[in-house]
Amino acid sequence: MQVESKRTRRPARASQARILEAAEKQLIEGGPASVRVQVLARDLGLTDAGIYHHFGSRDALLAALLRFGGRRLRQEIVRVTSSWNGSSVDLEELMDEILAVLEERGYARLALWLWLAGYEDKGRGFFEEFVQALSLARRRQAKAEGWPPPSERETRRRAALAASTLFAEPILGDASRRSVSLPVTRRARAEHRRWLAQTLRNLMLAPDDSSRTLSSI
Repeated sequence: MQVESKRTRRPARASQARILEAAEKQLIEGGPASVRVQVLARDLGLTDAGIYHHFGSRDALLAALLRFGGRRLRQEIVRVTSSWNGSSVDLEELMDEILAVLEERGYARLALWLWLAGYEDKGRGFFEEFVQALSLARRRQAKAEGWPPPSERETRRRAALAASTLFAEPILGDASRRSVSLPVTRRARAEHRRWLAQTLRNLMLAPDDSSRTLSSI
C-alpha cells in the first residue's frame, strides 16, 4: 500500500530561524546582493510564497537577517565581557569576536547596504551589552584609581566611537591604511588591529576629564 508523504509543519519561529540561517550562509558567500528569495526557496525546498509568508518582502528579510546577526553579536559580547572588571578588559579578544560577526559573516556590509537603502533599526542597539560591561569596568577602574565616577553619557560616547571604528574596519580598514601608505598584508592587518584594540582600551578606561585636553585644542 502506498503511503502519501506529508510535508512536515514547523512552528513559525523555527521556520524563520531556518530561513535566516540559510540567508546568512548566502550573505557569507556572496554579500547582501546574493541573498535572494528564489535561491533560498530552492535550497530549502520551499516556495517563494512560503518565505514571503514569514517576512513579507525581501527588504524585510534582510532587516530580519541584520537583527539575527545582532543577536549573535550580542551573545558574543556577553560571553567575552562576562569576566571583565576594572583591571581586566580584553578588548583584543572582544574585537576578534565582533569582527568575526561583522567581517567574516558579512554583517558590516549588510548594515551598510540597508542603511544606504534608507533602513533604520528602531530596536535595541547591537552594542548595548558592551555599553553595560564598559560602564561597570569604568566605574571599577575609577574607584580603584581614586577618580570621580564616570558619567553614563561619556561612557556611551566612547562606546559609540568603538562601535563606529569596529563597523568601519571590515569595510574601510585596508583602504584607509593604504591611503596613508601602511601595508595591507594579513600580518600588517593583525598588527594594526592589536594596536587598535590597545588604543581603544586606553581610551575606554581613561577618566572622563582626559578628554579636556583634546577639547581645548
